[in-house]
Parts: sequence; C-alpha cells; structure tokens
Amino acid sequence: MKKHIVAFCLLVMLALSGTVMAAAPDAKIFSTEQDLAIRWTDTMFAQNKPADARAMMGAEAQKAVDQDKIVKLSAGIAKDLGQYKSGRFVSWTRYDQLDQMVYLMSFEKQPAVFCVLLFNKQGELENFSLNPAKSADTNQKKAPVKK
Repeated sequence: MKKHIVAFCLLVMLALSGTVMAAAPDAKIFSTEQDLAIRWTDTMFAQNKPADARAMMGAEAQKAVDQDKIVKLSAGIAKDLGQYKSGRFVSWTRYDQLDQMVYLMSFEKQPAVFCVLLFNKQGELENFSLNPAKSADTNQKKAPVKK
C-alpha cells in the first residue's frame, strides 16, 4: 500500500512540474513586458519625461504619436490628475494579437486611476490609456428619500 501511495505522489509531482515548465514561455514574456511597463510609467509619470517615454514605445506607436503630441498629453495629464503618487500591478492578459497590462495608480487629484498598457506580440508598448475609477455613488442616481 505504501508503494502505491509513493508512486501516486511521484506521478503527481511529475505532472505538476510539467505544468510549470509549460508556463515558462509566458512567464518570460510577462517579465519582459512588466519590466518595460515599470520603466515606462516611471519615466512618463514619476520623472515627467514624456519624450523619453515615447522613445521606449514601439515603432508604430512612435509614428502615431509625435514628440509634441506626447508632451501636450503629459501636460494635460498633469493638469487633470495632478502629480503621480504610486502605482501597483493589477492584471496581465494575453490575447491573440496583443497583451494587456493593467496598473492601479494614484495621482494627487485622482486617488484611483486604471492605467492600461497594450503590447504587441514583439513585446513593444503600442498604446496606453488612463481611466479614472468612479465610485458606485457617482455612477448611480440616488433615489429620493420618502418621508
């Protein structure tokens, strides 16, 4: 009986190690994209160097957003959201043609902002968006109180 239990445990360990090995390519891609995301958000928001942040983006993104446009965009973000305070990783999703990374950020004027970063299959940053989170109170109309 003990031999059967030991054999079963070895079989389970082999199956789990195979699963971990299968995830290795995604783990490397995730790590590469997360490193770029951290460097880009730090450059764009914390250091306030939009021209340097643009240089970190992919070739297609650089064609779509020239240097003047990203500087104006950065100024608009600073005006609307205030100074960048902090950010933390929320999720990473793989799609057929791109990968999506989401961070929850805090700014001086807006305490909760979702930053969505899109990466192409070559691991280049192609686009980003900032979406302030809204509380449930602001999304729903309050019913009048009856007395």
